[in-house]
Amino acid sequence: MKVLLVSDLHMNLKQFRWVEESASRYDLVVIAGDLLDLASQFDKQEQIQQITPILERIKTHCPLLVSSGNHDGNTRTPEGEEHADWIKDLRAKGIVSDGQYLDLANYRFTVCPWWNDSQTRREMAKLLKDSQPAAEVSWIWIHHAPPRGSAIARTRKGDAGDPFLSRLIGTYKPTAVLCGHIHNAPFYNEGAWAERVGQTWVFNPGKQPGEVPTHIDFDTETNTATYTNAEEREGLALGQ
Repeated sequence: MKVLLVSDLHMNLKQFRWVEESASRYDLVVIAGDLLDLASQFDKQEQIQQITPILERIKTHCPLLVSSGNHDGNTRTPEGEEHADWIKDLRAKGIVSDGQYLDLANYRFTVCPWWNDSQTRREMAKLLKDSQPAAEVSWIWIHHAPPRGSAIARTRKGDAGDPFLSRLIGTYKPTAVLCGHIHNAPFYNEGAWAERVGQTWVFNPGKQPGEVPTHIDFDTETNTATYTNAEEREGLALGQ
């Protein structure tokens, strides 16, 4: 099985179209949050209207998983917290999104929401508890923010990872977590695009401008991951 991971496309329509044009080469495409851009010239609703048809077309080539990120909120709770309801609405279009999971081959992919409040955090904890697969199934999470204490969460100022995610990884020990959020982590000396945290591989493709997004290709037959940015490609054997 071949899987494509991208994240943080931030309304770069050229990069969205690259994903669309590439999707037929994969068995699964994952977009790990921040599809929208708070700094865009378009308001949130206009961005959603432009992006959604592209997502629908990607889905015609292979299954598509989409998680929310911190730029993706389009509604507010009475307490003022943003939720990405439009991403949940993608379910009606056959796109697997926040709060859902997909079984493919001997893998379970669980899509976690971006959480801003205690309610969403409880929902995420319940999602993981309820979707835990049998021991022989490889369990992959999609979660926009990387875990605290990992090189894929490295910023210029230090560790910007999510401690709640780190605790959940320690509890459930998934096979891998596919992340984004920290744009420059792969480019810092102390950062990385991939790292093993205990028994769990964690990944972050980062972000660069241009027509082709930074991305990670996974091949489950060879058990490898290949990272591509504008300057280089790097392969990694994932082992057992």
